[in-house]
Amino acid sequence: MELFKTTGVLDEPILREVAKRGIPKSEKWAAIICFTGSFALSAARYPALAAVFFSVGLFLVLWQYVLFRWITVKRNLRDMQDFNGVMGYQYTTWFDENGLAVINQTNHGEGKFKYAYLKRIFETEHILALQTKRNQFVPIFKNELSLEELDELTVFLKSRNKKIKICRLKKQNNKGTTENEKEEVF
Repeated sequence: MELFKTTGVLDEPILREVAKRGIPKSEKWAAIICFTGSFALSAARYPALAAVFFSVGLFLVLWQYVLFRWITVKRNLRDMQDFNGVMGYQYTTWFDENGLAVINQTNHGEGKFKYAYLKRIFETEHILALQTKRNQFVPIFKNELSLEELDELTVFLKSRNKKIKICRLKKQNNKGTTENEKEEVF
């Protein structure tokens, strides 16, 4: 039983999408709260504590916008080039009764993830990225699934793992335009 089977190439443009959308909103809010706390403590004349909050906020921003993006894009592309001499991997993914099956067609690697091992799904323009508990990302290519199938997939995954967080892009409105920056969170 192979449900929601897709095949596609994970390359630089898709890695850039993952780097852009892969940072959870909770981490973004943590940085904002640290900076706000820093200013509040500074105004309350607690400079040492304000410096600690500011440092933590600065670290979070550096992590989110520099290190995370560098790791996601540059390091993955470098590894693809060094290990296989390619600038993209072709993946085939599908779901069965036990979990998510992944085959890397480029280097013939295979993987299997149980539903309980998936912690988050976020949508980009071209893929649904399934994040595992070890912060690995598995691409589900949207070009092979209809909008109804994408909705069915998210409902299916939520039924298999109640703790999974799902962040989807807004659906198209009646005029045919898409609101890309807003999310639906289930």
